Amino acid sequence: MSSIERSSPAPETDEGMKRPSEKRAEAPDGGWGWCVVLAGFTVCFCTAGTIRSLGVFFLEFVDHFDTTYGRTSWITSITLASMYGGGPLASLANRAVGPRCAVMLGGVMSACGCMFASFSTRVVYVYLTLGVMTGKALY
Repeated sequence: MSSIERSSPAPETDEGMKRPSEKRAEAPDGGWGWCVVLAGFTVCFCTAGTIRSLGVFFLEFVDHFDTTYGRTSWITSITLASMYGGGPLASLANRAVGPRCAVMLGGVMSACGCMFASFSTRVVYVYLTLGVMTGKALY
């Protein structure tokens, strides 16, 4: 055999051909994207659930506080107004202390608002606790 024949590799068949290594695209978030999606869904689910559950307690509030339908409906109205009007405050908290701390602060505030509402003796206290505290924290 000549030196040319020895240096050239033998042609490989289709079975013997090696494919170039396929690279998987690395997730820019390190693979945590689905956890963020799940957490966002949970937050939206709980927020909507809290607002929707106020309708379940409506008649119970009317009976417990011995008040009118009009006064009782303010609980839901104040909660929604606080929730949607609290966006600028949430943005300021986010810039001041960071997003993680702002979310934790909102969770604690919401839990305290619900807990304090359970001790309310007048409907006005429910306006402040469930309406304002929980509504601000839900956004």
